[in-house]
Amino acid sequence: MIGIALILAKFLAILGEKGLARRDQQISLVVNAACLDFILADSRARDQFLRLALCCSSVICCRCTPIQKAAVTRLVKSNVSGGVLAIGDGANDVAMLQLF
Repeated sequence: MIGIALILAKFLAILGEKGLARRDQQISLVVNAACLDFILADSRARDQFLRLALCCSSVICCRCTPIQKAAVTRLVKSNVSGGVLAIGDGANDVAMLQLF
C-alpha cells in the first residue's frame, strides 16, 4: 500500500514541476478496481489520490465495484466545495448516484 501512495506522490510532484495542475490543462486520471482497493484502504494513499484527482479535469474509475464507485464519489464530494459529476450507465452505479 505504501507503494501506491509513493506513486501518487510522484505524479503530484511531476504535475507541480511541470505546472500542469492549472485549470486550463486537460489531464485525465484512469484508475482500476485493483488500484482503488489499495487507495481506499490507506489514508495516505487516499489523500494523495484526492490531491491528484483534483488536479485533473476528469477521473475515470473503470471495472470498479458499486462500493468503490460510491467511496470515490463520497471522498471527492466531502472534500470539495464545488460540484461533483458522476455518470453511470447501469444498475451497478446506483450506490454512487444515490449520494447526490
